[in-house]
Amino acid sequence: MSTTIQLHSKTTPKLGRFFVRGDASSKSDCKIQVGQQSEVSVCLTGHAEPEETANDISRVVQGSIVTFTGGLEIRNLTTGFESCTFRIKNLPGDVEDAELRALLAQRDLEVARFYLSGTKKTAEGTLDAELVTDKRSREKLSSMPKNLKLRDFMLEVEASTIKMLEGMALSSMHNATILTTLAECSSASFKIDESGRSALDPDQVCPICYDSISNPFQLNCGHTCCSACLHHFLDSAVDINQFPIKCVAEDGRCQLPIAIPTIQQFLASASFERLLKAAFDFYISKRPMEFKFCKTPDCAQIYRHTSEDAATTLRCPSCSSEVCSACDEAHNGSTCEEFKRHKAEEEQERLNDAWVAAQEGRVKRCPQCKVLIEKEGGCNRMECRCGAHICWKCLGIFTLNTIYPHLQEVHQGYYG
Repeated sequence: MSTTIQLHSKTTPKLGRFFVRGDASSKSDCKIQVGQQSEVSVCLTGHAEPEETANDISRVVQGSIVTFTGGLEIRNLTTGFESCTFRIKNLPGDVEDAELRALLAQRDLEVARFYLSGTKKTAEGTLDAELVTDKRSREKLSSMPKNLKLRDFMLEVEASTIKMLEGMALSSMHNATILTTLAECSSASFKIDESGRSALDPDQVCPICYDSISNPFQLNCGHTCCSACLHHFLDSAVDINQFPIKCVAEDGRCQLPIAIPTIQQFLASASFERLLKAAFDFYISKRPMEFKFCKTPDCAQIYRHTSEDAATTLRCPSCSSEVCSACDEAHNGSTCEEFKRHKAEEEQERLNDAWVAAQEGRVKRCPQCKVLIEKEGGCNRMECRCGAHICWKCLGIFTLNTIYPHLQEVHQGYYG
C-alpha cells in the first residue's frame, strides 16, 4: 500500500534578484516577464550574488526591503526611509536582463543593489519597469541623464518614492512577493511506500509528535519527522511567534534552522506570507532601540534610529512626514539639543499653567511681563515689579490715576 502526500508548494526554487549577478557582459537568455499576476516575479538564469544563497529570499514587507534566511531569520533590512524607487520608461518590449544590467553598470552603478518590483506594458508595446534601490545608489542615480538610449529606444528615468508602485502589473509593495525571483515550479506529490518504513530505525520517533514516523520527511539537518507533523509545526509558527524556526530533534538540542525551501514546500502561499510578516514583526519588536515607527498614526513604515552625532532629518516614503533619526521628533531647522530645551520649556510652561489653575484665583500672571503674582489680601489694585498697575478682577493694565476710577465704575468697588 502506498500513500500520496500533496504538498502545497514547490520543489526547491531558484532564488535571486532581478539582475543576474556577475559580470555585466555575461550572457542571459532571460526576458522580463509581464502581463499576469503571479507568485513568480521574474524567471532568471545566471549566478546568484555571492552572499545570497538558495536559502535566502528578499521581499518587501511594510515598505522595507528584507532578506530572510534559514528559519526566516532576517539577514539584512533596508527600511523604506532608506530606499529609493524609480521607473525606467519606454523599454523595448522584448528587453533582456543582460541589457538592463549593462545599462546600469556602464554608469558605474552597483547592479546588485537594484531590485525589480513591477512592470507595466504600455499601449505602444513598450515596458515601464519599476525598480527599488537603497540610498547609497540614490546620489549616483540622480546624477544620471534623465534620458538614456537602449537600442533605438530613448528611455526616461523617473525617480520617486514607494508610492509609485501602485498600478504596476505584479504585486503591490505590501505584498511580500515582489522582490523574490523564483523559477517556475510545479506542485509536487511525494509517494511513500508504507513498506518502506522498515528502512527506518524501528526505535526512531517523530521529534514533533513523539510517535512512530509516518510519511517521513528529512530536514536539512538530517533529522526525520512526519510530513503531517511538520506541516502543522510550520503552520502554527505564526501563533507561537518565536524565530528562527528550528528543528526540535534530540529533545530540542538540534536547533538548526529549517531551510526556507522546506517551509515554502509545506505552506500554502497565503500562510507563507503571514509567516514572513510575523518574522518581520518579531525582528522589529526585539530591536526597539534600533528601529522606530513613523510618527504618523496608522503609517506602517519604520526607520533606523541613530545617535545624535549621526542625526539626520528623514522623510517617510508613504506619508511624507519628517522625523529626526536621533530624537524621533520633527524639528527641522534646529538641533536635537535646541529642540529638547524648547520642549522642556513648553512642558514647564504647561505645568505652571496647571498649577496656576489649581490656585482658584489666588495666583495670576501679570498681563504685561507674564510673571506670576500672588494676592494675599487688600484691594483689587495690584502693582507688579515691572511697574504695571493691574486690575485683579479683569487683568487690565492702567496708570495709578486711572485704575481706581476703573474699579469703582466697572467692578463697583475696590474690594471683593
